[in-house]
Amino acid sequence: MRKLNNSKITKITSLANNQIKYFTSLNTKKIRQQEKKFLVEGFHLCEEAAKRGLLTDVLICEETDLIEGVNNFLVTYDIIKKVTKTVSPQKIVGIVKMTNDFSYDYDHYLLLDDVNDPGNLGTIIRSAVAFGVKGIIMGPNTVDIYNDKVIRATQGAIFDIGFCYENLENAIGILKSKKIEVFGTSLYNSVNLNDVSIPDKWAIILGNESRGVSKDLLAQTDVNIIIPISDKIESLNVSVSAGILLYEFQKWK
Repeated sequence: MRKLNNSKITKITSLANNQIKYFTSLNTKKIRQQEKKFLVEGFHLCEEAAKRGLLTDVLICEETDLIEGVNNFLVTYDIIKKVTKTVSPQKIVGIVKMTNDFSYDYDHYLLLDDVNDPGNLGTIIRSAVAFGVKGIIMGPNTVDIYNDKVIRATQGAIFDIGFCYENLENAIGILKSKKIEVFGTSLYNSVNLNDVSIPDKWAIILGNESRGVSKDLLAQTDVNIIIPISDKIESLNVSVSAGILLYEFQKWK
Protein backbone atom coordinates (compact mmCIF):
# COMPACT_ATOMS: atom_id res chain seq x y z
CA MET A 1 0.00 0.00 0.00
CA ARG A 2 1.33 3.43 -0.84
CA LYS A 3 0.27 7.02 -0.61
CA LEU A 4 -0.57 8.81 -3.85
CA ASN A 5 -0.08 12.56 -4.22
CA ASN A 6 -3.54 13.12 -5.69
CA SER A 7 -5.41 10.92 -3.22
CA LYS A 8 -7.70 12.31 -0.56
CA ILE A 9 -8.26 11.17 3.00
CA THR A 10 -11.23 12.03 5.19
CA LYS A 11 -10.26 12.44 8.83
CA ILE A 12 -12.68 11.16 11.48
CA THR A 13 -12.14 11.65 15.22
CA SER A 14 -15.56 10.88 16.69
CA LEU A 15 -17.00 7.47 17.51
CA ALA A 16 -20.43 8.99 16.85
CA ASN A 17 -19.61 9.67 13.19
CA ASN A 18 -22.15 8.08 10.83
CA GLN A 19 -19.43 6.42 8.76
CA ILE A 20 -18.05 4.74 11.88
CA LYS A 21 -21.55 3.64 12.84
CA TYR A 22 -21.94 2.10 9.38
CA PHE A 23 -18.67 0.18 9.68
CA THR A 24 -19.73 -1.09 13.10
CA SER A 25 -23.18 -2.12 11.85
CA LEU A 26 -21.56 -4.63 9.49
CA ASN A 27 -20.65 -6.76 12.49
CA THR A 28 -24.33 -7.76 12.46
CA LYS A 29 -25.34 -10.59 10.12
CA LYS A 30 -28.68 -8.99 9.24
CA ILE A 31 -27.03 -5.74 8.15
CA ARG A 32 -24.37 -7.59 6.18
CA GLN A 33 -27.06 -9.44 4.26
CA GLN A 34 -29.02 -6.26 3.61
CA GLU A 35 -25.99 -4.29 2.43
CA LYS A 36 -24.25 -7.18 0.64
CA LYS A 37 -21.02 -6.06 2.30
CA PHE A 38 -18.77 -7.31 5.10
CA LEU A 39 -15.71 -6.25 7.09
CA VAL A 40 -12.13 -7.43 6.77
CA GLU A 41 -9.33 -6.59 9.15
CA GLY A 42 -5.63 -6.33 8.40
CA PHE A 43 -3.37 -5.36 5.52
CA HIS A 44 -3.34 -8.75 3.82
CA LEU A 45 -7.12 -9.13 3.59
CA CYS A 46 -7.59 -5.53 2.46
CA GLU A 47 -4.95 -5.99 -0.24
CA GLU A 48 -6.52 -9.24 -1.45
CA ALA A 49 -9.95 -7.58 -1.66
CA ALA A 50 -8.49 -4.52 -3.42
CA LYS A 51 -6.78 -6.71 -6.05
CA ARG A 52 -10.20 -8.09 -6.99
CA GLY A 53 -11.94 -4.71 -7.03
CA LEU A 54 -14.09 -5.64 -4.04
CA LEU A 55 -12.78 -3.16 -1.46
CA THR A 56 -14.87 0.02 -1.16
CA ASP A 57 -13.80 1.78 2.06
CA VAL A 58 -10.99 1.57 4.62
CA LEU A 59 -10.29 2.91 8.07
CA ILE A 60 -6.57 3.60 8.50
CA CYS A 61 -4.46 4.97 11.34
CA GLU A 62 -1.56 6.18 9.20
CA GLU A 63 -1.69 8.23 5.98
CA THR A 64 1.02 6.03 4.50
CA ASP A 65 -1.47 3.14 4.52
CA LEU A 66 -3.79 4.86 2.05
CA ILE A 67 -5.23 2.59 -0.66
CA GLU A 68 -5.82 3.89 -4.16
CA GLY A 69 -9.32 3.77 -5.62
CA VAL A 70 -11.34 3.44 -2.40
CA ASN A 71 -12.69 5.77 0.28
CA ASN A 72 -9.97 6.29 2.90
CA PHE A 73 -10.84 7.42 6.42
CA LEU A 74 -8.04 8.41 8.79
CA VAL A 75 -9.05 7.46 12.33
CA THR A 76 -7.61 6.81 15.78
CA TYR A 77 -6.72 3.33 16.98
CA ASP A 78 -9.53 3.63 19.54
CA ILE A 79 -11.99 3.90 16.67
CA ILE A 80 -10.48 0.82 15.01
CA LYS A 81 -10.95 -1.09 18.27
CA LYS A 82 -14.55 0.10 18.46
CA VAL A 83 -15.32 -1.15 14.95
CA THR A 84 -13.62 -4.55 15.23
CA LYS A 85 -14.26 -7.45 17.59
CA THR A 86 -10.62 -8.38 18.19
CA VAL A 87 -8.71 -7.49 21.36
CA SER A 88 -5.66 -6.10 19.54
CA PRO A 89 -6.81 -5.36 15.98
CA GLN A 90 -4.54 -4.41 13.12
CA LYS A 91 -4.54 -0.76 12.11
CA ILE A 92 -6.67 -1.11 9.00
CA VAL A 93 -10.27 -2.25 8.50
CA GLY A 94 -12.03 -2.47 5.16
CA ILE A 95 -15.53 -2.82 3.76
CA VAL A 96 -15.78 -5.46 1.03
CA LYS A 97 -18.55 -6.18 -1.46
CA MET A 98 -19.98 -9.69 -1.30
CA THR A 99 -19.43 -11.73 -4.44
CA ASN A 100 -20.02 -15.39 -5.16
CA ASP A 101 -19.56 -17.43 -8.34
CA PHE A 102 -20.91 -20.75 -7.06
CA SER A 103 -22.27 -23.27 -9.54
CA TYR A 104 -22.92 -27.00 -9.78
CA ASP A 105 -20.53 -27.30 -12.71
CA TYR A 106 -17.34 -28.00 -10.76
CA ASP A 107 -15.62 -31.38 -10.45
CA HIS A 108 -14.88 -31.24 -6.72
CA TYR A 109 -16.94 -30.08 -3.73
CA LEU A 110 -17.01 -30.01 0.02
CA LEU A 111 -20.35 -30.31 1.83
CA LEU A 112 -20.47 -29.08 5.42
CA ASP A 113 -23.14 -30.47 7.71
CA ASP A 114 -23.63 -27.83 10.42
CA VAL A 115 -20.00 -26.90 11.10
CA ASN A 116 -20.38 -24.43 13.96
CA ASP A 117 -16.89 -23.19 14.82
CA PRO A 118 -15.81 -20.11 12.80
CA GLY A 119 -12.14 -21.06 12.98
CA ASN A 120 -12.90 -24.51 11.60
CA LEU A 121 -14.91 -23.13 8.69
CA GLY A 122 -12.24 -20.60 7.80
CA THR A 123 -9.50 -23.22 7.92
CA ILE A 124 -11.55 -25.62 5.79
CA ILE A 125 -12.06 -22.90 3.17
CA ARG A 126 -8.33 -22.18 3.11
CA SER A 127 -7.53 -25.88 2.66
CA ALA A 128 -10.19 -26.24 -0.03
CA VAL A 129 -8.65 -23.46 -2.10
CA ALA A 130 -5.15 -24.84 -1.50
CA PHE A 131 -6.17 -28.21 -2.95
CA GLY A 132 -8.16 -26.88 -5.89
CA VAL A 133 -11.74 -27.30 -4.66
CA LYS A 134 -13.95 -24.61 -6.18
CA GLY A 135 -17.27 -25.19 -4.43
CA ILE A 136 -18.41 -25.48 -0.82
CA ILE A 137 -22.03 -26.30 0.00
CA MET A 138 -23.04 -25.56 3.58
CA GLY A 139 -26.03 -26.82 5.51
CA PRO A 140 -28.35 -24.06 6.76
CA ASN A 141 -27.05 -24.30 10.34
CA THR A 142 -23.40 -23.93 9.43
CA VAL A 143 -21.80 -20.78 10.87
CA ASP A 144 -22.09 -17.59 8.78
CA ILE A 145 -19.24 -17.49 6.28
CA TYR A 146 -18.93 -13.72 6.80
CA ASN A 147 -18.36 -14.06 10.55
CA ASP A 148 -15.21 -12.07 11.38
CA LYS A 149 -13.40 -15.12 12.78
CA VAL A 150 -14.17 -17.11 9.63
CA ILE A 151 -12.84 -14.30 7.44
CA ARG A 152 -9.58 -14.06 9.39
CA ALA A 153 -9.05 -17.82 9.33
CA THR A 154 -9.43 -17.98 5.54
CA GLN A 155 -6.48 -15.58 5.10
CA GLY A 156 -8.03 -14.33 1.86
CA ALA A 157 -9.13 -17.72 0.50
CA ILE A 158 -12.76 -16.61 0.83
CA PHE A 159 -12.24 -14.56 -2.33
CA ASP A 160 -11.36 -17.69 -4.33
CA ILE A 161 -14.16 -20.12 -3.43
CA GLY A 162 -17.73 -20.50 -4.64
CA PHE A 163 -20.23 -21.34 -1.91
CA CYS A 164 -23.88 -21.62 -1.03
CA TYR A 165 -26.15 -22.49 1.88
CA GLU A 166 -28.43 -25.32 0.85
CA ASN A 167 -30.40 -28.27 2.14
CA LEU A 168 -27.70 -30.92 1.84
CA GLU A 169 -30.09 -33.70 0.87
CA ASN A 170 -31.12 -31.60 -2.12
CA ALA A 171 -27.49 -30.81 -2.90
CA ILE A 172 -26.54 -34.50 -2.87
CA GLY A 173 -29.32 -35.22 -5.34
CA ILE A 174 -28.06 -32.52 -7.69
CA LEU A 175 -24.46 -33.71 -7.44
CA LYS A 176 -25.41 -37.31 -8.15
CA SER A 177 -27.44 -36.22 -11.17
CA LYS A 178 -24.19 -34.77 -12.51
CA LYS A 179 -22.33 -38.06 -11.98
CA ILE A 180 -20.37 -36.72 -9.01
CA GLU A 181 -19.58 -39.44 -6.47
CA VAL A 182 -20.47 -38.43 -2.92
CA PHE A 183 -18.31 -39.53 0.03
CA GLY A 184 -19.45 -39.32 3.62
CA THR A 185 -17.17 -39.31 6.66
CA SER A 186 -18.04 -41.52 9.61
CA LEU A 187 -16.42 -43.45 12.44
CA TYR A 188 -18.75 -46.39 11.87
CA ASN A 189 -19.48 -48.77 8.98
CA SER A 190 -16.94 -46.99 6.82
CA VAL A 191 -14.23 -47.86 4.31
CA ASN A 192 -10.63 -47.14 5.26
CA LEU A 193 -9.37 -44.10 3.35
CA ASN A 194 -6.40 -46.13 2.12
CA ASP A 195 -8.77 -48.56 0.39
CA VAL A 196 -10.91 -45.99 -1.40
CA SER A 197 -10.83 -45.62 -5.17
CA ILE A 198 -10.86 -41.90 -6.01
CA PRO A 199 -13.02 -40.95 -9.03
CA ASP A 200 -12.46 -37.94 -11.29
CA LYS A 201 -15.49 -36.12 -9.87
CA TRP A 202 -16.21 -36.19 -6.17
CA ALA A 203 -17.80 -34.46 -3.20
CA ILE A 204 -16.88 -34.99 0.46
CA ILE A 205 -19.27 -34.40 3.35
CA LEU A 206 -17.80 -33.21 6.66
CA GLY A 207 -19.90 -33.04 9.80
CA ASN A 208 -20.63 -31.10 12.93
CA GLU A 209 -17.79 -30.90 15.48
CA SER A 210 -19.59 -33.05 18.07
CA ARG A 211 -22.22 -35.04 16.13
CA GLY A 212 -20.45 -35.65 12.84
CA VAL A 213 -22.39 -36.14 9.62
CA SER A 214 -26.08 -36.88 10.17
CA LYS A 215 -27.34 -40.43 9.61
CA ASP A 216 -29.81 -39.21 7.00
CA LEU A 217 -26.99 -37.80 4.88
CA LEU A 218 -24.74 -40.83 5.38
CA ALA A 219 -27.57 -42.98 4.05
CA GLN A 220 -27.48 -41.04 0.75
CA THR A 221 -23.75 -41.21 0.03
CA ASP A 222 -22.01 -43.53 -2.42
CA VAL A 223 -19.25 -44.43 0.04
CA ASN A 224 -18.57 -43.55 3.68
CA ILE A 225 -14.92 -43.33 4.65
CA ILE A 226 -12.80 -43.17 7.78
CA ILE A 227 -9.28 -41.81 8.25
CA PRO A 228 -7.12 -44.46 9.96
CA ILE A 229 -5.65 -43.09 13.21
CA SER A 230 -4.22 -44.41 16.46
CA ASP A 231 -6.72 -46.09 18.78
CA LYS A 232 -5.51 -43.67 21.47
CA ILE A 233 -7.46 -40.90 19.71
CA GLU A 234 -11.20 -41.19 19.09
CA SER A 235 -11.47 -38.66 16.26
CA LEU A 236 -9.85 -35.69 14.54
CA ASN A 237 -10.86 -32.05 14.42
CA VAL A 238 -13.07 -31.46 11.38
CA SER A 239 -10.67 -28.96 9.80
CA VAL A 240 -7.76 -31.38 10.25
CA SER A 241 -9.82 -34.14 8.65
CA ALA A 242 -10.64 -31.84 5.75
CA GLY A 243 -6.97 -31.17 5.07
CA ILE A 244 -6.05 -34.86 5.14
CA LEU A 245 -8.94 -35.91 2.90
CA LEU A 246 -8.34 -33.14 0.38
CA TYR A 247 -4.66 -34.00 0.14
CA GLU A 248 -5.39 -37.68 -0.39
CA PHE A 249 -8.16 -37.08 -2.92
CA GLN A 250 -6.16 -34.58 -4.96
CA LYS A 251 -3.05 -36.75 -4.84
CA TRP A 252 -4.72 -39.04 -7.36
CA LYS A 253 -5.84 -36.25 -9.66
